[in-house]
Amino acid sequence: MNTNYLKSVLIAFLLMLLSTQYAQSINPRWMNYTNGDYVLSIVEAGNYLWLGTNGGAIKYDKTTGEKIFFNKGNSLLITNLITSIAIEDNGDAWLGTPMGLTFKSGSDWQTYTSSNSPLPGNNINAIIIDNNLNKWIGTNNGLVKYNGTDWLIFNTSNSPLPSDIINTFKIDPASNLWIGTANGLVKYDGINWTVYNSSNSGLTRNNITSIEFGINNSVWVGVKISSYYDNGGGVFKFDGSSWSNYMPYNWPWNYSSITSLAVDSSNNVWIGAQKWSGETAGIFLLNTTSNTIAFYDTVPGAGLFPALFIDSLNVKWIGTNKGLVKHESSFYTKINTSNSGLTKNFLLGLCIDKFNNKWFVSFSDITLGVGPPVQMGSLVKFDGAEWTTYTYLNSPVSYSGALFCTADDIGNLWVSPGDYEHNILGKFDGTVWTTISLPSAAVSAYLFADIDSSIYLNTNDGLYKYKNNGWSIVAGIGHVNQMIRTGENLWFGSGNGLYKRNSSGLTQYTTANSGLPDNLIHCLAKDPSGNLWIGTENGLAKFDGAQWTVYNSSNSPLPDNNIKVIAIGNDNIIYLHTIASEALIKKEGDNWTFFDIYNSGLAGYPYSVPYPFPPYNYLSIEAIAVDTSNRVWLATNGGVAVYDKMGVPVPVELVSFTALIKTFGVELNWTTASETNNKDFQVECSIQNSKLKIKNFEPIGFVNGNGTSTELNYYSFKDETVSAGKYIYRLKQIDYDGSFEYSNEIEVEIGVPDEFALYQNYPNPFNPTTKIRYSIPSVETHRHASQQ
Repeated sequence: MNTNYLKSVLIAFLLMLLSTQYAQSINPRWMNYTNGDYVLSIVEAGNYLWLGTNGGAIKYDKTTGEKIFFNKGNSLLITNLITSIAIEDNGDAWLGTPMGLTFKSGSDWQTYTSSNSPLPGNNINAIIIDNNLNKWIGTNNGLVKYNGTDWLIFNTSNSPLPSDIINTFKIDPASNLWIGTANGLVKYDGINWTVYNSSNSGLTRNNITSIEFGINNSVWVGVKISSYYDNGGGVFKFDGSSWSNYMPYNWPWNYSSITSLAVDSSNNVWIGAQKWSGETAGIFLLNTTSNTIAFYDTVPGAGLFPALFIDSLNVKWIGTNKGLVKHESSFYTKINTSNSGLTKNFLLGLCIDKFNNKWFVSFSDITLGVGPPVQMGSLVKFDGAEWTTYTYLNSPVSYSGALFCTADDIGNLWVSPGDYEHNILGKFDGTVWTTISLPSAAVSAYLFADIDSSIYLNTNDGLYKYKNNGWSIVAGIGHVNQMIRTGENLWFGSGNGLYKRNSSGLTQYTTANSGLPDNLIHCLAKDPSGNLWIGTENGLAKFDGAQWTVYNSSNSPLPDNNIKVIAIGNDNIIYLHTIASEALIKKEGDNWTFFDIYNSGLAGYPYSVPYPFPPYNYLSIEAIAVDTSNRVWLATNGGVAVYDKMGVPVPVELVSFTALIKTFGVELNWTTASETNNKDFQVECSIQNSKLKIKNFEPIGFVNGNGTSTELNYYSFKDETVSAGKYIYRLKQIDYDGSFEYSNEIEVEIGVPDEFALYQNYPNPFNPTTKIRYSIPSVETHRHASQQ
């Protein structure tokens, strides 16, 4: 038999399989950049913490501090608002959201909703897994038990549950399920139900928010009060026969609305509490030996404490509205839980400057030091690698934030703080801020930078132009919503139609003298041919200077006629958003594509969500901009979404990753075709345990990257510590901003001679368009180490 022929066939077959596998994989088309300051859920899984935030889920390594972010851009999450998490022993994750329950197993994702499963409602408040691997799910429409096959629903109609709103639950050491509802505490042993409320127990309030267990089978319960003037509430202890009430207090107020509880190894109770819903909050420590409560100021600026967790090492983890806080011994460490510099997710606008920096503005309708704790507005810059945040602390931006930004043709950024207290315009040249007084006390309504750094400011007092350090009124034009320049023509979209200004004078277009479908114009854009596109209250119009073409819900796929924002790339693809569509609409010639929260990486927010999240529509796109690479940037009510029709670029394009067995050990070689902000590669190794089949990767070395490069770069690393056994290697590519990606894994076995070995397993998610290489026996490679 010709063994060489068989080897050749085997190699060709394997290469065909691997090439097919990777050819079917494409780069993701979406990215999300969010604020994840609100930590709503914390669970432990070995050396990891899983965090549920308002910006997605995070897998956090407690030892290294490394974070893996999961959001709508890089996963199949249905929303970025994660209210609860449970992790199975095998690492599978259950993620509760206000829009359904998502299950993650490896790279597979599945979402259960009331439409595709027996779930009685989509608002998931709590998840827990019992010793029999049953999943218990708390919703606003009842309690659910799911064993992987069957769904069992408990509600007020078929059980003694006092309310269908399940806020929380906990399983005690005797396997009883304790359920916190909006109308009482319930103990369920699998057969019997016992209800505790203000009528038959020591509870004075029935809206149960937190449950924990202490020594001697004691049950600790936190409640939420009903109004600002409610003096009841607090924390309750039930020892099986009697009740005790403890009131967190910090002069001059009771903090009687409880948001979270945790019991440490000394049986002390940690309490997250508020004066009332949305009011000032704090962390308190209840010493159960002395029965005293102390106030802890853990995070300056934090005003909410939705989650408390104490891990297996008695380290306290505090979920706040300003990120995660680690409390160990007497030290507090604040951990950033956002993958961006955004201070909030509801954005009002964006612009791209001549250096391709992206700028985002947000605004909070609140005065410093007044009212409930909210996320402040800001101006944020993203240069593609690093985020810079500008607030009232380091710029003319007010505490409330900013309403508008625009970039002029020489690279200056102009920003309007947008409130009555800051009657100024801010100019930033990249280094120095300059403030310019506005021409009147009127409130800014729109800002536009024209050629030669002329700035137009629309206010409710009229349209003004800033040029040569002075303001002038622009007569004859009012109620301007957007401006754009096409050649010598400057266009004004207003509430009174379309205006064109050039050297010949001013021309007004209305429904009476043109093909405009409506006089109320929201947005303008120009295509590469110089055509003007006008988004109106009653349809989309195209104007080539002579002819008008109108698109509306009657003659096109437009879902409604109220065009809110529009942008066009240099590839002539049009992107727009309408008031009622809750979608990004892509028009490419005669083809229309709709991206919504169900079929894309767009996030948005659910209709009904708990304070402090705004009850807006599922998706609102406030601004669209297309960069020079035709990448689409969206400022939404769910943060920044980025769409790339060609696939989102990866930081490193890895074209090969191979392992060779040498006399000294194992030699790893890899090649990159391009790199962006690549700091270094961390080489990691796991010794394969055939019995446990557990991979415990440990770093064994670093290799410096080449920053940003479009040339081939070759890397090598030698592992000289190996002995007989199986080893698994992978690369961890680390950016300058600390973000990272893993390659796929290579398995190497030392101790058994190999006649044929295919050791490369190409990178995911570095680059799916990979080149497959193979090795066949030779004098040196793939031989037993002792024989070389």
